[in-house]
Amino acid sequence: MGLLVDLAMINYASVDLVVEEIVEDHSNVDNIYEVMLVNKGSSKVQLFQYVAKQLQISITEANDLINSAPCVIKTGLSREEAEKIEKEFKEWGALAVVKTVIEKIEVINAPMHGVCYTVEGDYLSSMFRQLKLAAHSSGKSSEIKKISVGAFIQKDSILCRMRLNSNDSQSREIRSGVAGEVVAVLIDNGGRVVPKQPLFVVKYT
Repeated sequence: MGLLVDLAMINYASVDLVVEEIVEDHSNVDNIYEVMLVNKGSSKVQLFQYVAKQLQISITEANDLINSAPCVIKTGLSREEAEKIEKEFKEWGALAVVKTVIEKIEVINAPMHGVCYTVEGDYLSSMFRQLKLAAHSSGKSSEIKKISVGAFIQKDSILCRMRLNSNDSQSREIRSGVAGEVVAVLIDNGGRVVPKQPLFVVKYT
């Protein structure tokens, strides 16, 4: 589930209400489960084939995963699905356990008054663009990209940049404190924000 809010149509108070609804929505979902392989046991060929089929990976990748035990084999399951997988692992001599996955919500707020930029070309100076172009031509990848609903981000990913105003030459990176899925984008590119105004909502475990 994701949400893109047009701030031209709602006010700041409404954004707080939207965030409350998102948090409540994700707090009321049914528990999800994951299966963790604790010990691979005798590791029969059938087990490798089963894991490869479940995860849609190659036998070699399944072998590497199983040999890295203890490890999570599959997540995002219902209790019934997780217990079925646990039982099948047991039949092949492997030890697996079912664990409850608790989803959490992280709201990233604006740290100051300013203008938020979510599109690279709108906040990069011409000099910085040239540096980025040079880095790109040398084979170096850019960490900066537009974040949209449904994106899976790593901890410390850049979500957007902020300036005090459109003429300010200095920008501040707004980064995620967690790794997870973006479930709401609450800002428009180039929109003005105030301190503690919600910008993004990220779901993580």
